[in-house]
Amino acid sequence: MAEFGLFGNSNHCDYFVGEFRSSPLSKEVLRQAYAVVATSSFIGDRLLETDVYFVDEDVFTHYPWSGWLEKYLPNHPRIAHENTYLIFSEDAGNSPNGDFRCH
Repeated sequence: MAEFGLFGNSNHCDYFVGEFRSSPLSKEVLRQAYAVVATSSFIGDRLLETDVYFVDEDVFTHYPWSGWLEKYLPNHPRIAHENTYLIFSEDAGNSPNGDFRCH
């Protein structure tokens, strides 16, 4: 999934890309595995960290993550006894360059 727009106050564009996944691995092992993963920014001028949020964490009570939980998680098959998590990268604070969706 990917979304962009103004996800805060100000006049800028934020870009988010992510995917819900499940794994029998522990949360700590998954966090360590993704700690070394990076992706190029939207503009391509720097590398972005890859973050991991588990669906049972409080972060999903905050926007935009709460919306993602409601909108995208139902499409992800839940597997008993596995950790379900969101892997994502964000590129926040980019110039809107006249894009009305970022004002």
